[in-house]
Amino acid sequence: MSPAPDASAALSTLGAGPNSGASGVPTGDLVASKDPTRDLVASVDGLSLTVSFEPTDVAPGGALVVHVVIRNGRSVPVVLGDPCGLPTMSLLVPVPVDPVGRAWDGIAGSFKAYALKEGLGPIDRPEATSTRVAVFDTCAKGGGNTLAPGALTSTSLPWKADLVKGVPAPPGDIPVHVVVHGDPSVASPTYQDLAVDGVVHVVGEAPQILSAGQALDRMLADRKFATWLAKQPKGTWSNAHAFLEHRDVAQGIVPAGSHWDVELFREIGVGRNWAIGYVDAFTGKVSNLTFCNNPCDR
Repeated sequence: MSPAPDASAALSTLGAGPNSGASGVPTGDLVASKDPTRDLVASVDGLSLTVSFEPTDVAPGGALVVHVVIRNGRSVPVVLGDPCGLPTMSLLVPVPVDPVGRAWDGIAGSFKAYALKEGLGPIDRPEATSTRVAVFDTCAKGGGNTLAPGALTSTSLPWKADLVKGVPAPPGDIPVHVVVHGDPSVASPTYQDLAVDGVVHVVGEAPQILSAGQALDRMLADRKFATWLAKQPKGTWSNAHAFLEHRDVAQGIVPAGSHWDVELFREIGVGRNWAIGYVDAFTGKVSNLTFCNNPCDR
């Protein structure tokens, strides 16, 4: 699933929840979710974090809301740390790696293996052999937040069950991690994490998209790319990219839409050269294949 990322994975910016007072200091009682069996609770020394999902089962591309309540049951204020006193949420969304696709001989096979094992995604980790991390920053504005004794604060974190925009996540279980930083000392806070882990179930049919291996197959089957690659010794390869991304509008050589970004960089003495192409995530069409054959940077 990030981004992206774009990437990557997606960012969501949210304000305080409905239980926050007009002064910015939350007030009121902790309200249980409509379905208590869906609650996840963590507490330490009177500070509690309660998380519920609405719903727990979501269709591919469907909407999910994660409700978060933080309550200070202590007799002293609690400083809620960065970011801005509100929780952050991350989800691990699997990137499609099956089917692996065609086995290639020679330099084509070497490039495919290299891109699958070492090709980096938008968060500088191997995209095709790992999961996409979608991180949600809940800050509406900077600054800390002090939670008074007996007070609570709440917020709601929306997530759309997509790998990237326009590409629904396939069925499966998506691990969710929600964390807030807090400390009882206002004068000199020493923050500690208060966190819960849960699972969101993506259930139902999702549109078929190309796997990472299939996208690389489409690039290798392109005559222009195959001809260029045959002249690039493996020992000169420095980096590869193979990741899903989405652009609402075309920008430079990057086309609009959802696609696999496939790139190979070479170091050649004092410079580098590269090839970059884009494979449509649904149709497999290769577009905007671009080469830099003189020493250049990107």
